[in-house]
Amino acid sequence: VNCLDILHRKYALSGGDDGEICVWRSRDWELLRRVRAHKKPVLDAKFHPSGAAAVTIGGDRKLKLWDIVRAHEAFGTTLKDDARQVEWMTEGDRFAIAHGHKISVFETEKGSILCDMELTKKVLSMAIINRSRIAAVCEGAQIQVLDVRTEKEVMNFGGHSNRIVGISAVGTLLFSADCRGSVRGWVMEKTGQPLCEK
Repeated sequence: VNCLDILHRKYALSGGDDGEICVWRSRDWELLRRVRAHKKPVLDAKFHPSGAAAVTIGGDRKLKLWDIVRAHEAFGTTLKDDARQVEWMTEGDRFAIAHGHKISVFETEKGSILCDMELTKKVLSMAIINRSRIAAVCEGAQIQVLDVRTEKEVMNFGGHSNRIVGISAVGTLLFSADCRGSVRGWVMEKTGQPLCEK
């Protein structure tokens, strides 16, 4: 299993090296759906907030949007770079993918690119802060906050003294982890000092 996403603590979506995505009922781990999604490994998969759809990225450089109820591909496109991560924007009408030196935001309804934000280095991790802001980490110890509307960086702050390997957002809180195991929490309105550190 390469990725796992949980929806409302009731369902799980997994993606594996075999190119399949599976939907599980978490109460008893019964397999509800199995779909051959990609010709190569599934690298990331996320449920739509409604649970009726999912978005996947694969080692075959394909991005796919799925109707989970009917186990049917609703949209697909080929990416120029290997993708690392996919995340739904807060309302589910958009999703973002991290691929190469870019973060691309797609409109769910049309399947079209809303914006392409170019970064100076390869994107290691991203987190959705709100409808218009995405936090990103590239090689190094900096956290960048990007504005989807302007496609520009609006904030940049030193997150750690070591290389940051992952970030995650919960509401207005942003959490970052570095290669030495240090975890920090940030309130996005105040980035001078971390909220907490472990």
